Amino acid sequence: MPMIQKAIEPDVAGESRLEDLVGYHLRRASVADMNDFVRCFRAEGLRPIPFSVLCAIDEQPGTTSAEICRILGLQRANIVSILAEFDERGLIERHSDPNDQRIQRLSLSAEAKSLLPGWRARVVEREEKLFHTLTAGERRTLCELLARVWKGAE
Repeated sequence: MPMIQKAIEPDVAGESRLEDLVGYHLRRASVADMNDFVRCFRAEGLRPIPFSVLCAIDEQPGTTSAEICRILGLQRANIVSILAEFDERGLIERHSDPNDQRIQRLSLSAEAKSLLPGWRARVVEREEKLFHTLTAGERRTLCELLARVWKGAE
């Protein structure tokens, strides 16, 4: 707790030290999380953002790439290569929208449907290890606080 008070109350000179900045700790935690994800999924060639895209398609079958970009805060140019990789790996299926043939609806392939539950379980397992110093309630609070930050920045 003292670190939070320091972040709110600058030192005598009116300047915050690096360790008093929330953004510094946020970046360090993010780097630790990303590095651990990459290490855990190196063999599958799965990265954090593509994993999020797969989860979004799984949670909203029939979604479009534009909807995924909106949900995940991605740039359109970035999702094109991710979806191309998924096509190449046979992880997604594209279907034309019955009302507008220009729109491609996305769903997981049978292979992705069989792989994703195991990947999700491994993500939960690695998060348990990474965030083991936090209680379940603290994790929920952290998620709520971080969501407020990124939603407020949109």
